[in-house]
Amino acid sequence: MIIGGGVFAGFYIREMRLDKRIDEARALARGDARADTWAGWRSARDRFAGIHRVRPSTGHLASLARSQAQLAAGFHDDLEGARAAVASLGDASGKDAALARAWLAIALGNPAEARTAAMAAGPAEDPAVALVVAQAALVEARWDDAATAAKQAAERDPRPAAWLALCEAETARKLWAEAEQACAKVDEAASKQLGRPVVHPGATIARARVRARSGAARQDTAKLVAELEALVTEAAKPPQEQALGVSPAQSAWAQLALAEVQLAVGDTIAVRRALERAQGARVDSRAFVEAEAAVLLALGDIAAARAAAERGLTRWSASAPLTLVAARARLAAGDVAGASAVLGGLTGAATSTMDALVARAELARALGDLDAAERDLDAALAKSPDFEAAIVARAELELERGDALAALARIEPRYGPQASAPVAIVYASAKRATRQFDAARTALTKFKSGPAGPLAGQAWLELARVERDAGELAAARAAYGEAASMLPSSRAVRLESAVLLVDDGDAAGGRDALVRLAADAKDDGLVQVEVARAQILTGELDAAKASLDLAEQASAPRSRVARERGRLALRKRDVAAAVSGLEAAAKGAPEDLEIKLLLMDAYVIGGNTTGAQQLADELTRLFPGRAETHLARGRLELSGGRPAEAQKQFLKARELLAKAPRRQRADAGYWLALSAYIGDDLARAKSLLLETTTTDPYHADAWSTFATVLAELGDHGGAAQAAEKTIKLDPENVDAYFVLGEALALTRRVREAKKPLEEYIRRAGPDGDRTADARALLKRR
Repeated sequence: MIIGGGVFAGFYIREMRLDKRIDEARALARGDARADTWAGWRSARDRFAGIHRVRPSTGHLASLARSQAQLAAGFHDDLEGARAAVASLGDASGKDAALARAWLAIALGNPAEARTAAMAAGPAEDPAVALVVAQAALVEARWDDAATAAKQAAERDPRPAAWLALCEAETARKLWAEAEQACAKVDEAASKQLGRPVVHPGATIARARVRARSGAARQDTAKLVAELEALVTEAAKPPQEQALGVSPAQSAWAQLALAEVQLAVGDTIAVRRALERAQGARVDSRAFVEAEAAVLLALGDIAAARAAAERGLTRWSASAPLTLVAARARLAAGDVAGASAVLGGLTGAATSTMDALVARAELARALGDLDAAERDLDAALAKSPDFEAAIVARAELELERGDALAALARIEPRYGPQASAPVAIVYASAKRATRQFDAARTALTKFKSGPAGPLAGQAWLELARVERDAGELAAARAAYGEAASMLPSSRAVRLESAVLLVDDGDAAGGRDALVRLAADAKDDGLVQVEVARAQILTGELDAAKASLDLAEQASAPRSRVARERGRLALRKRDVAAAVSGLEAAAKGAPEDLEIKLLLMDAYVIGGNTTGAQQLADELTRLFPGRAETHLARGRLELSGGRPAEAQKQFLKARELLAKAPRRQRADAGYWLALSAYIGDDLARAKSLLLETTTTDPYHADAWSTFATVLAELGDHGGAAQAAEKTIKLDPENVDAYFVLGEALALTRRVREAKKPLEEYIRRAGPDGDRTADARALLKRR
């Protein structure tokens, strides 16, 4: 018995000592993990693995699986090992087992599974459970819920991971000060746990991302870059030589944060370099793919952003960030219907995030619903007044509404030497709208003179608009060429280049370019609208109607469609339809002065002197000194029988349009010629009309009046040529058929005269003003 008792005592003592060592090892593992660093969690995993080897048990295996799952979720370390460890638990219950499953679900990007597993781990008040719930909410873009859960976790157990989750939530909510405070708490908690002052790697990355998104990175770029590069350098060392431990995935996140910081200051070379290094790490994480796609979109790599987002959505179909990138990429490429369909995939809380509000506003603008866009942007800015994307979008909306001064007041405080490309470009747009062209050019200098790429392409595109509006059309064409080389898939570049052709005297060439673009962009309503406009100008009225029908089906901006339907109605001499459509268009786009001029024409033709007077007064009040205002007032004077007063207005307009595209210059010349004709100065009218038709060979009204003037001057050969040109461009111009038939008859081309004269009689009817004359001419031999 003595021997037996001694053996029993020996075993018992060894077990006691082993239990003590295991307890100590478990305490050390938990202590290692509490700093929430890569090195700490690796050490915890290794300790739990040793414990399980010494004394295998379901509880020890669960602790090991939980540590492996948290390494996979927080540091993207050994995902397959985490899968295997969790699978080995089988149906085991308990807090650690449930949390292991929850963290693995987070690592795999499955927030619903994570939430279900966390609820099995304990009550929602448990900080470990609250932390998983916060992470699940972050994955689902439920930022408010994420912030609430993270605060609860941090208050009950102020460890770095809880504060880091809160920092991410506040960053997503665009609450920059709160996010910075949470990041500082990460460092504070880690320092307290480790017993010495430390800067937590996760906090370094998160803080850089906060400052990149808020714009604060422009003030401390060098410091942020140095801190992030230090993490990359640390990660390159063997794990045992690292101070706090920086995982390979954290190194990739540091590179991605570097790309975001450099994006904020517009250094596209540095952005691309950092992004390529980040992508090279091939981090297989939902959050990483979401952030990568967002950077590509912000950089202007639309096709790459869309591809990244759509690849990600095949795995994580509920990802709100990827859905937004995919929708915005489609919208940037002109696919409004596609963008609308993708954006419709957002559900729940994700529909009211600030990023979603901005994306929805962009879509509303593309659809011409400026009021809806304003509501969404104001809602976003009410949540975060310093949210740059919303500020930029709101300024763009003000520009679209014609309120350049409001746009400038909104964007100017954010503009400076370190301004981001979106800020600089919209600032340049506002300066362009206020005709401060040199200031606009200066704002774009850094970006257009930088390395070739999408951001530079956007700067060149805006510069092309600046030069176009400044009347430097050769420079504008060259800038469009530069933009096209850097944005080869940009519909905007192709569209605006083609529109410039139309406006600068080559309506047929522009029409052909637009038709080719429409063939590649059947879903782009705006392209179809411009195709219709070019077709109206070149006399293809039935084709124009078909294009406008397609534009409506493709959800083109309603005011644009209404404008062109009004133009088409004028060409078809349907004044009532023109007035109705153009009045609706004017309400939808009060800043579109071309609509106002078309509406003025409809009022004048229809004899609505009250409407014409009110419209002229409105233009004088809202747009004093603009060429369009003088053109409108000149029309009013002319319709009132005051050609001399009209000429003064048209001369002023022509002076203001001296460097405008040919179509605008020709329009001022035409009205000046018409006032000369009505004032019985046929010689001056002829000279002005010759100049006008040379400037813009597609000005149908000028050709029509030219034919009439030449006929009255006895130049019947010239009248016939001008009338033929008129009919080609304006086939509904009934009088042109008579002028052509009469001119041909008077030049002894009686057989040729028969067809246009008969066409005049058919169109004008028996009571037509010149029907009797046409019949008399037909009897001539």
